[in-house]
Amino acid sequence: MSYRHTLTAFILAAVITPGAHAQSFDPGSMKTPDGQPDISGTFTFRTLTPFQRPQALADKVALDTEEAAQFEASERIRLNRDLFDPESG
Repeated sequence: MSYRHTLTAFILAAVITPGAHAQSFDPGSMKTPDGQPDISGTFTFRTLTPFQRPQALADKVALDTEEAAQFEASERIRLNRDLFDPESG
Protein backbone atom coordinates (compact mmCIF):
# COMPACT_ATOMS: atom_id res chain seq x y z
CA MET A 1 0.00 0.00 0.00
CA SER A 2 2.85 2.38 0.82
CA TYR A 3 4.41 1.83 -2.61
CA ARG A 4 1.13 2.77 -4.31
CA HIS A 5 0.81 6.01 -2.28
CA THR A 6 4.41 6.96 -3.00
CA LEU A 7 3.97 6.32 -6.71
CA THR A 8 0.72 8.31 -6.78
CA ALA A 9 2.35 11.26 -5.00
CA PHE A 10 5.29 11.21 -7.41
CA ILE A 11 3.05 11.11 -10.49
CA LEU A 12 0.86 13.89 -9.10
CA ALA A 13 3.91 16.07 -8.41
CA ALA A 14 5.26 15.39 -11.89
CA VAL A 15 1.95 16.45 -13.47
CA ILE A 16 1.36 19.59 -11.37
CA THR A 17 4.89 21.06 -11.39
CA PRO A 18 5.09 21.96 -15.13
CA GLY A 19 1.67 23.63 -14.95
CA ALA A 20 2.72 25.76 -12.01
CA HIS A 21 5.92 26.75 -13.77
CA ALA A 22 4.02 27.69 -16.93
CA GLN A 23 1.90 30.12 -14.91
CA SER A 24 4.85 31.93 -13.35
CA PHE A 25 4.83 35.72 -13.62
CA ASP A 26 7.50 37.46 -15.65
CA PRO A 27 7.83 41.11 -14.56
CA GLY A 28 9.63 41.90 -17.81
CA SER A 29 6.45 41.21 -19.74
CA MET A 30 4.84 44.28 -18.17
CA LYS A 31 7.21 46.64 -20.02
CA THR A 32 6.96 48.30 -23.40
CA PRO A 33 9.80 47.71 -25.91
CA ASP A 34 11.51 50.91 -24.72
CA GLY A 35 11.47 49.75 -21.07
CA GLN A 36 8.59 51.88 -19.79
CA PRO A 37 5.77 50.32 -17.73
CA ASP A 38 2.96 48.99 -19.92
CA ILE A 39 -0.24 50.58 -18.64
CA SER A 40 -2.34 49.82 -21.68
CA GLY A 41 -5.64 48.16 -21.00
CA THR A 42 -9.21 48.93 -20.15
CA PHE A 43 -9.73 51.52 -17.46
CA THR A 44 -13.12 52.45 -16.07
CA PHE A 45 -14.31 55.30 -13.93
CA ARG A 46 -16.18 53.09 -11.45
CA THR A 47 -14.42 54.60 -8.48
CA LEU A 48 -14.80 57.78 -6.50
CA THR A 49 -11.06 57.98 -5.94
CA PRO A 50 -9.71 60.80 -8.13
CA PHE A 51 -6.55 60.31 -10.18
CA GLN A 52 -5.29 63.67 -8.91
CA ARG A 53 -5.74 65.18 -5.47
CA PRO A 54 -8.29 68.02 -5.51
CA GLN A 55 -6.84 71.47 -4.72
CA ALA A 56 -9.14 71.79 -1.70
CA LEU A 57 -7.49 68.71 -0.15
CA ALA A 58 -3.90 69.51 -1.12
CA ASP A 59 -2.69 70.12 2.44
CA LYS A 60 -4.47 67.15 4.07
CA VAL A 61 -2.77 63.79 4.52
CA ALA A 62 -5.98 61.92 5.35
CA LEU A 63 -9.69 62.62 5.74
CA ASP A 64 -11.69 61.84 8.85
CA THR A 65 -14.95 59.93 8.55
CA GLU A 66 -17.15 63.02 8.24
CA GLU A 67 -14.93 64.66 5.61
CA ALA A 68 -14.79 61.41 3.64
CA ALA A 69 -18.59 61.16 3.67
CA GLN A 70 -18.89 64.77 2.47
CA PHE A 71 -16.34 64.17 -0.30
CA GLU A 72 -18.12 60.98 -1.37
CA ALA A 73 -21.49 62.75 -1.50
CA SER A 74 -20.09 65.66 -3.52
CA GLU A 75 -18.35 63.28 -5.95
CA ARG A 76 -21.53 61.27 -6.44
CA ILE A 77 -23.40 64.47 -7.27
CA ARG A 78 -20.62 65.69 -9.57
CA LEU A 79 -20.25 62.39 -11.43
CA ASN A 80 -24.00 61.78 -11.74
CA ARG A 81 -25.09 65.35 -12.29
CA ASP A 82 -27.49 64.30 -15.04
CA LEU A 83 -29.09 61.75 -12.68
CA PHE A 84 -29.19 64.00 -9.61
CA ASP A 85 -32.54 65.32 -8.41
CA PRO A 86 -31.84 68.37 -6.19
CA GLU A 87 -35.25 68.12 -4.52
CA SER A 88 -34.90 64.53 -3.29
CA GLY A 89 -31.12 64.50 -2.89
